[in-house]
Amino acid sequence: FQKDRYTVYVTTNYIDCGTVEGAGEYEAGETATLTATPNDNYRFVNWTEAGEELSTEAEYSFEVTSDRYIVANFVYEMSVDEIELGSISVYPNPTSGMFKVEFGSITGDVTCQIVNANGSVIETREMSATDGSEFVFDCNVAPGAYFVRVISGDRVWTKSVVINR
Repeated sequence: FQKDRYTVYVTTNYIDCGTVEGAGEYEAGETATLTATPNDNYRFVNWTEAGEELSTEAEYSFEVTSDRYIVANFVYEMSVDEIELGSISVYPNPTSGMFKVEFGSITGDVTCQIVNANGSVIETREMSATDGSEFVFDCNVAPGAYFVRVISGDRVWTKSVVINR
């Protein structure tokens, strides 16, 4: 017994990393075309099924001969504006979860975010910074690499922090 119709299931590896199109039901032998579109600060990496790479192209076509379970994989990338170094310090680093963010010469209203490696914002704090001020974070998160992002007006500073419990 051979089915006449198959279902192509498509998902992304992270929530809010991008969109995928092309999932649905197909006639046996029909060509399915999947399209992956990354959201801001994400880059498409590849299509996989059961951990095996199928394609590194954002548009992937194949003949449908069975039900398929395909994942579009994206990675988070910081923008050029975020890579600017200088005015903030994060210490101690690595840390067990409690660390200070020193704002250096940044003054005025700032937003300070803790971002995981997937690009998801874990914590956000609004504060007013004065020259040389600092703020203490006590993050109860899984061990790993995180980013501290400080936003002041249209300027963004990012530093990495490693949490190891």
